Amino acid sequence: MAGRKRSKAMEEIAVTEIATAGAAKLFFSYAHEDQDLRDKLEEHLAILNRLGKISTWHDRKIGAGSDWAGTISEELESADVVLLLVSSSFIKSEYCYGVEVDRAMQRHKQGSAIVIPIILRPVVWEEASFGKLQALPIDGKPVTKWRNRDDAFKDITSGIAGAVDKLAREKGLPIASAAGRHELEKSRNTASVLSDMKFALIPPGTFLMGSADGEADQKPVHEVAIARPFYMGSRVVTQGEWKAVMGTEPWKGREFVGDGDNFPAVYVSWTDAKSFIARLNSYDSENYYRLPTEAEWEYAARAGSISKFSFGDDENLFNAYGWYTGNSYEAGFRYAHEVGLKRPNNWGLYDMHGNVWEWEEDWYHGSYAEQPSQAPMDRVLRGGGYDYPAKGSASAFRYHFLPIRSNHVIGFRLVRESL
Repeated sequence: MAGRKRSKAMEEIAVTEIATAGAAKLFFSYAHEDQDLRDKLEEHLAILNRLGKISTWHDRKIGAGSDWAGTISEELESADVVLLLVSSSFIKSEYCYGVEVDRAMQRHKQGSAIVIPIILRPVVWEEASFGKLQALPIDGKPVTKWRNRDDAFKDITSGIAGAVDKLAREKGLPIASAAGRHELEKSRNTASVLSDMKFALIPPGTFLMGSADGEADQKPVHEVAIARPFYMGSRVVTQGEWKAVMGTEPWKGREFVGDGDNFPAVYVSWTDAKSFIARLNSYDSENYYRLPTEAEWEYAARAGSISKFSFGDDENLFNAYGWYTGNSYEAGFRYAHEVGLKRPNNWGLYDMHGNVWEWEEDWYHGSYAEQPSQAPMDRVLRGGGYDYPAKGSASAFRYHFLPIRSNHVIGFRLVRESL
């Protein structure tokens, strides 16, 4: 797999103290009504400040007696990243929307700055000049609509960190950090992970999604077209891959965990998975990584079959293809097994039936025919687990969970697309 090419000179850089000269300069464009939210965001960004990755500026830093408008203009012109803190107050502000946004978008189109909309409060913003830009938090969900706002700010921080790292590499700068050697090592490890990950090509086609004999939320059966080929990870993301990219071990010391580089990365929430993906995307300029949609996952799991499982309807054959309660939990194995030990399906995908549930991109709305009366709370899970009956591993079976939660039997698999 082609990853972002890194010069030998960059690989030999060893940063041993905060390199403020390499820090990206962030400019906050915001309405004063949102000052509390801006302060909270800056609090979360403190880790990037401490690592020397960023420096921040907003108009509260203007000294007494300074030329207010001139200072703002100078800071905006010199910023590497402009954060638009979007709310109804921001849209209403003549200065924010009419002056700062206009100039920020000009610089964005010129390629001299990156503009990132941060959606603070609900407002119609998609028709604005910045409406086509990728917004934060994930899915442009306003910060004030998150059950836990710290989760929203964490997601924003991860997104900004990825953008700043990518900007540094494009400028040929070292990744600025007080622990530069550690950061450089993580960079090397991420590059290695990108080179070693295995993906299977999934061809385009149509299939019947759902099951007439399944649970209510698997109905009605309906035809779905997969218009373009795509690559799907042949295995779920492993502990070794997670440690190399993220430098953490969320499963460490937890119950029901097999510990080792080839075991699935578990105790990973949907939000955590998106942070992992954001880091991969910041390191690879030729490919884009994401979670599969629910339709893509079922299509790939079926691998051209129309039966309950990719290998047929006979659960007695399950032992050759996957891990479920019958050959795992009830047999005394109280943890997810190493990946790739069973047979793959016809498209080269391992563990699509059982072992760990896999996060999908989609929100869970109930049955396919159901018209939700309120915004969904859960994200979709697919694939079944080692502690669940075989029926949960059927290609059409659906489960769901809050995106901020995690446990010992949930992991994730990647989709890769060329840029």
